[in-house]
Amino acid sequence: MCSLLPTFLAMPLIGAVWWGTILEPQDLMELLVPPRAYVTRAELFTIEGTPIAWKRALRNGNTYYTHPKQKAWQERVRFEVSRQWTLGPVDGPCLLDVVACLKRPRKHFLDQGALRGSAPFFSVSHKCGDADNHLKGIADALQGVKKKGRVGTLYNDDCQIVGGSGHKVYADGLGEELEGTGGGIPVGVIIQFSVVDPDWGGRGAG
Repeated sequence: MCSLLPTFLAMPLIGAVWWGTILEPQDLMELLVPPRAYVTRAELFTIEGTPIAWKRALRNGNTYYTHPKQKAWQERVRFEVSRQWTLGPVDGPCLLDVVACLKRPRKHFLDQGALRGSAPFFSVSHKCGDADNHLKGIADALQGVKKKGRVGTLYNDDCQIVGGSGHKVYADGLGEELEGTGGGIPVGVIIQFSVVDPDWGGRGAG
């Protein structure tokens, strides 16, 4: 799959369609993220819903608090991942790759509802937040919080994340009508969590 990446990026994309085939979340992640020799295990999670990028805490006098929409999105991500990952948080280094799949604006579609041939695949919209802030929001959501007594979902501290990537793409269609169709990229987030071999390179875990 890695050898196909240059060809894939050079081709025009309509939605998440490649050579007439509807891409699934796993396909998309494999095309955007190259394989790594030092990974011992990788798990994929797909959470539907409107992705909310990380933002600085809001302030009310001397009190700082998380934006309600951001908090609700992070809680949803944490809940959905915890349902699928039952092994508890890892202790060593890990990687986190996040693909925010955003809802397309109406202008990407023809009057008949078909996607325009010129509709982009990657999103450069300011309204949807930066790719690295989508990554940070997910990283924060999945770590533990000692003062609240909350154990991490995948890891206890995001300092364990030694690498990864953030991407912004457009989902197929407008989102809601895709639910239950059994194919394509829904509006939401695709997360790949990878456990890193701490002894890779012969330098140990220190």
